[in-house]
Amino acid sequence: MTSVADLFAHANVRHLGAVRWGQPVPLASPGVYVVSTTEDRHDLRGLAECPLDESAVAQLLRARPEATVDGRAATPDLLSERLAAMWPTGEPVVYIGLAGTDTGNRVNQFYKTRIGARAPHAGGWPVKMLDADRIWVHYGPTDDPASAESAMVRCFAAGVPALIADLLVDPAAPLPFANLTYPVGRRKRHGLSG
Repeated sequence: MTSVADLFAHANVRHLGAVRWGQPVPLASPGVYVVSTTEDRHDLRGLAECPLDESAVAQLLRARPEATVDGRAATPDLLSERLAAMWPTGEPVVYIGLAGTDTGNRVNQFYKTRIGARAPHAGGWPVKMLDADRIWVHYGPTDDPASAESAMVRCFAAGVPALIADLLVDPAAPLPFANLTYPVGRRKRHGLSG
């Protein structure tokens, strides 16, 4: 298991704080941010089960009726099962992101992006499928957010126990739940489209 603190230390980024999902991130410079199921950056205990918000899943399917899972028309149950199969059981980290200029603004774009919309922040869209009351945003400044994000993702992937990775939809890509690609690398084979 990998804590938020482990990721920041591995990337040599100073952790400035954490806010509840939806709250402003007070960092107006380039940086990285980590969405987590815990406020405590040292906590290694994540949730055993994916805290899906059924209403968010239904809203996504209304916005994207063309959505498919493994080529089949997505239903709420089918999509929920696939999202749950992307959840690395027990890991507190849900998503790792970067901001090239203003971290607070980038996270705010993430908050404001409508479910199913492709802009202004479509990356990490599975975060929007979660119970918002169960997630936090940790943040810190860096002059090289791309390298820091990459280091954090690699650290996370290396820390997922094999027994947990084997249960994921793509065991060869033990990424955080809402990260769908390795930075400048291959995509998670999640079977979702549309």
